[in-house]
Parts: sequence; structure tokens; C-alpha cells
Amino acid sequence: MNKTFSQLKRDLQQGTIITLINVECKNNKLHKNLNIPRKIEKKQTNAIKLEGGSWLGLGSNGETAKNFEYIDDSFTYTNGYIKLTYVISN
Repeated sequence: MNKTFSQLKRDLQQGTIITLINVECKNNKLHKNLNIPRKIEKKQTNAIKLEGGSWLGLGSNGETAKNFEYIDDSFTYTNGYIKLTYVISN
């Protein structure tokens, strides 16, 4: 079932674990966090901080609902250069 960007932001709570399961990038580099479950350490209205110190923008860098697709327990972020697919687990 498709869910909204607002629902994604509500579901990504501190302590939730997300795993990057697919990366499509124009330079074909492998992502260092592929298939590694990471806990959300901090949540802000415009981004989440993941274990290890990286951030996933939810509006902080101009991301909008059109950049995200949220279906069941996975979401995809696309910006024209990279496409990241995550799965959410608790």
C-alpha cells in the first residue's frame, strides 16, 4: 500500500532500524552502508541522523514528497543522481 511522505516522517522515529537494500548511482559506486541495519539516533523535522553519523534529509536539502516513494515497509529516495531504497524494521 502506498503511503504519504508525511506518514514516512511519522514512522521514522528515534530507535527505528532502517537498512539500505539497493543503490542506483550514476557513478556506479558501491555504498558503504549497503545491507547494514542502522538505528535512527536523532530525528528532526527536516532530517534523521543514522548510527555512524550520516544524515538522511527529509527536506533539509530541498527534498520534497516527490523525491520519496513509501510502500509497505520500504521507501525509496531519488534525486536524479542517486536512488536509495531502504527497508524499515523495528
